[in-house]
Amino acid sequence: MIRVAAVDTSTWWAGCALVERESPDSDPQTVAEVGFLVRDSHSRHVLDALDGLLARCDWSRTSMDAFVAVRGPGAFTGIRVGLGTVRGLCLATERPGVGVLSLDALAEAHGADAREVLAIVDAGRDDVYGCRYAASASPATPVGEPWLDSIESEARFATPDARIVYPPGSERAAARVARLWPGIERAPAAQRATASAAARLALLRGLEETGDEGSLTPTYLRLPDAELKAKRRG
Repeated sequence: MIRVAAVDTSTWWAGCALVERESPDSDPQTVAEVGFLVRDSHSRHVLDALDGLLARCDWSRTSMDAFVAVRGPGAFTGIRVGLGTVRGLCLATERPGVGVLSLDALAEAHGADAREVLAIVDAGRDDVYGCRYAASASPATPVGEPWLDSIESEARFATPDARIVYPPGSERAAARVARLWPGIERAPAAQRATASAAARLALLRGLEETGDEGSLTPTYLRLPDAELKAKRRG
């Protein structure tokens, strides 16, 4: 039995999940998961939420085989909180940590689709973070690298028969994409599934392959505002 705990703090809809896998050939199963809207700071809630799930299932931190964090792109501060939390848990329990892209987790949370899947997260300023995923693929299989681009970018969205998936908080961006690009269908927002989807991807891709130190580095795609201002002053 392999047990994994995962946290997703990449958007204001945060989540924690416990997932287990009986054998390398079996399908990972979600044992418990919680999603919650963060109105102040991710750091005030995520560890308590994870410990609450562990207590509910009568699991301990040391019974985990690995910890998973969603590493972005998304909210800068939230990403740092999630990665820092998982690094601390890994250090305290001497377990490996695995980072999973937020867009990969979104695509996996919605499951395989007969059409190509386009996962997006609202990046503000009329931009979105996005990545395309192969049709009928599980685990989610990226087609190209993740990107940051305008909602009006023909290069990103002028593809017929695609489906966009997105988290809570990105509804307006998704609705605008659907209006501008008629060939794209809009799915409902994924709410409580991204943390468990991240854990599932970590297990299906292999903890040994994905659990290196570099996987717990943030994926921002856009520089934080403080760095942008420093560049302008320089």
